[in-house]
Amino acid sequence: MSGLRISLCLAAMLFLYPGAFGAELIFFADDSYKVIGGPDISAAILSPVLFPGDVEALRISISNSGRVEELIPLPANSSKEDGELEMAEELMSVDAQNLSVRLQGDGTLRVPSDQQRVDVLPSGSTVWLDFTVFVPANASGWHDLALLLDYERQVDVSVTDGMVSPLYQPENRTIPLQVLVEGSGAPLRIAGLKSTLSPGKRGTVLAAIENCGPEILHNCTLWLEAAPPFSDVGGGASLGGLLPGEIRVAKFTLDVGEDARVQEYQLACAVHFGDGEVLLPIPVLVEMGSGLSWFYIAAAALVLGGSMLAIFYRNLRPQRPRFKAR
Repeated sequence: MSGLRISLCLAAMLFLYPGAFGAELIFFADDSYKVIGGPDISAAILSPVLFPGDVEALRISISNSGRVEELIPLPANSSKEDGELEMAEELMSVDAQNLSVRLQGDGTLRVPSDQQRVDVLPSGSTVWLDFTVFVPANASGWHDLALLLDYERQVDVSVTDGMVSPLYQPENRTIPLQVLVEGSGAPLRIAGLKSTLSPGKRGTVLAAIENCGPEILHNCTLWLEAAPPFSDVGGGASLGGLLPGEIRVAKFTLDVGEDARVQEYQLACAVHFGDGEVLLPIPVLVEMGSGLSWFYIAAAALVLGGSMLAIFYRNLRPQRPRFKAR
């Protein structure tokens, strides 16, 4: 009976604790500590561009950025040694245990791969998983995939005379992902990319666009199709005409929402030229701070190489005979 009274008393204390509002707290009687926090799992595709008519390998990174929000000491009768051991064990509540991962197609794209398992994904760690995706020959454009996660997290732990007894709770999460099916023979490609984006700030995206086709592309204009947490504030970019092999750099300005995570996001860039249009994938990285100096060097090298190819192309064009007046 006394144990029941202690449990009810502790339950009342936790419910009234400000850090517990809105959260369901599960605990053992005679706990020395209670942790608020859990796993925070995100995912990103290494290369989101697929090609029609192929069986593609899709590599996905899965990261856990969970953290302990609060460590609440409780008035327990445990020994000092058991209390210290429990405090250390409680910190494992931010790890994802027995993680099961499955990639789901959208009806057009099929994923024949079986689900994959990860024994434990500790906070601050990342794993890479490979899935097979079948892309039909008539597929094109952006497609929505779903990453289905099932895992367990430690919601409490009890320590008695040095013996650790954890309590686990099953959880699940669905993370939406996008891939771009790009037709073969596309005349444009991204030759280089650099972004300087941080949460809650205005940043830039620089994209080196290359004409990899055999024809001149006239009146090339670019529009960045931004989605939350991004908003495009700079409008489109104009590159004019692009000779075969020529590379030019387009600049976009984005506002980044304060809720943006430090991770890679997938955007798209629509390039209009003459009577054609190409949709190019633009992966951007949101980070706490970065520099652009290396990109300018790389972009200069790419533009120089592209210009040399353009000059070479001009030299290959047949020269008109010149007649002198007599």
